[in-house]
Amino acid sequence: MTIPRILGLGSPHGDDQAGWLVIEQLRQRGYPQQRLSRVLTLADLLDIDHDPAPWILCDAALDDSPPGTIARCEWPADRIMTARHHTAHDIPLAEILALRNEIAGAAQDVEIWTIRGEVWNPGATPTTVVQEAAAQLAERLFGLYSSAVVAGQRVG
Repeated sequence: MTIPRILGLGSPHGDDQAGWLVIEQLRQRGYPQQRLSRVLTLADLLDIDHDPAPWILCDAALDDSPPGTIARCEWPADRIMTARHHTAHDIPLAEILALRNEIAGAAQDVEIWTIRGEVWNPGATPTTVVQEAAAQLAERLFGLYSSAVVAGQRVG
């Protein structure tokens, strides 16, 4: 099993730190440092080295679900092509991922995990419910890939 690259999207605006919190939790659990990245903007995804390993993107969501709700989808998938609730960024996530594939000349499998937030104030601390959800998601992801991490499987 190839160890996926896990990317946490976020900003210092309250619950928008959800993806960053997942990355920090994974670091604490021993997920390989070189497979973890904190990302500030979706455009930054274009600068990440292309390798055949799948990506897991973790981000905050703004949708109709209760705060702290964890959701998952895969790309490419028609569902995220039009769903704005997967990103609060200026450029839709699906467009960035499609552009990245064009630039790299190869398809990238991407799994997207979101945590529903509720506080987006600049400089605010993430809410307790989002912090708890980030810890739960990190535990879930680490559990899915810990056998490859422990066995020292191929990293990318």
